[in-house]
Amino acid sequence: MARLISGGISGALGLVVAVAPALAQAPGQWFDPSTAPVAGDAPEPEVHHDRWSGDAASSAYGAPIRFIFELRRERRLDQAVDVDGMIAALDPTVGIGAVDGQCLVDRCLLGADFPEGGHMVMELDLSGPLPNGRFTMAPDSWSAPVFDGTLTFTGPGPAVVDVSDEEVTEALNMAGFPIDRWSGDWTGSLIEWQVSAGRPVTGMLGPEDWAGLSAAAKAATEVAGWRRLTDEAGGYALFYPAKVATVETALPDGRRFAARDDSLVIEVRMVPAVDDDTFDALYDQLKEDTPERDVRSASRINNVIDIEADGDAMMEHLSVVNGDQRQWRLLVRVKGEEADPAPLSVVTLEPL
Repeated sequence: MARLISGGISGALGLVVAVAPALAQAPGQWFDPSTAPVAGDAPEPEVHHDRWSGDAASSAYGAPIRFIFELRRERRLDQAVDVDGMIAALDPTVGIGAVDGQCLVDRCLLGADFPEGGHMVMELDLSGPLPNGRFTMAPDSWSAPVFDGTLTFTGPGPAVVDVSDEEVTEALNMAGFPIDRWSGDWTGSLIEWQVSAGRPVTGMLGPEDWAGLSAAAKAATEVAGWRRLTDEAGGYALFYPAKVATVETALPDGRRFAARDDSLVIEVRMVPAVDDDTFDALYDQLKEDTPERDVRSASRINNVIDIEADGDAMMEHLSVVNGDQRQWRLLVRVKGEEADPAPLSVVTLEPL
């Protein structure tokens, strides 16, 4: 976004001129305290989470592109702050991109990349009842702009439902669109579900989206028979698809649940707990690639190890919980070119 820095700075200076009262300053000084009235304290930062609808107009477009725009920001007078959000074109145009950048008071310099192609840079003025601004469009973030245009915001954006991240995560996982385990961000999975369901691709969860997603999750839950199995002797509870993993086998140190064709395998093993150094050594061993599988991600947070790996037509997730007396190891593996990856995120073990 370096090509628009000068425009962003000039906009910010324009804001200062607009809000500052006229004072008789001494020649050659930016500010003369002797002529200024006593200043009060600056207002506390304000947290804003706004959604708007609008039109993007440019000579490059045959007709304005209708869009919805979401922005989360902290409005401050003392410094520029990082902000984030989303911009999504509405039918018949296709294109949704994550927004990031900075805002100083009510002036923002933002960027968005669209997976379908295009890098947008926006300069917005948020000081009025509705924002307004301009944009440039380039093929990518390292190319010069190809054309520019105006952004006219026409009103509030669509309503979104007030549900918790946990509820959305569970519904997406159950419906077969697992979220990113590491970031916890469910926007990408929601977009995938919107595409599959024929919904407007906005990345925002409206009432109709939530109704459709909830129904899809409920149907998938009933088909797979998701249930919570409590093993008092083993000291854990397992959440798993009982109608899919129908073959149960005893292991010397635990239990195995599998589909009849082994397309899904769930193994719960219990071993004695270990000290912290030994647990560190176990993590170092588990995060290494083997001839059978390549580790895609690995983490150790306190007493929990999480490993995700894949191999030949196979994906697996290993979770190790080191308790005071006992260590639990949960392995979930899916096999086949068309394997459903959802169990890797949804099957969980909870020590009692």
